[in-house]
Amino acid sequence: MRRQPALWCTNQACPGAPLPAPLQVVAVGPGREDGDKTVKPQVAVGATVLYQKYAGTEFEGADDKQYIVVRDADIMAALA
Repeated sequence: MRRQPALWCTNQACPGAPLPAPLQVVAVGPGREDGDKTVKPQVAVGATVLYQKYAGTEFEGADDKQYIVVRDADIMAALA
């Protein structure tokens, strides 16, 4: 089964900041599979989180904004 990303975040709140930086969660996937059950992410859309420095995959969205996809296991803290 294909895994879906757990989180979609943008760093517009702190452009140019070194990583790790606070990121605003703009979308949350269904979670990760653990055996025969799905473990839901512990953050919600709108939350501000810190993630591990070298985690995630950056990309440019169709709206020309920069995003990063981060696994829920790579989130260090939820700030808000």
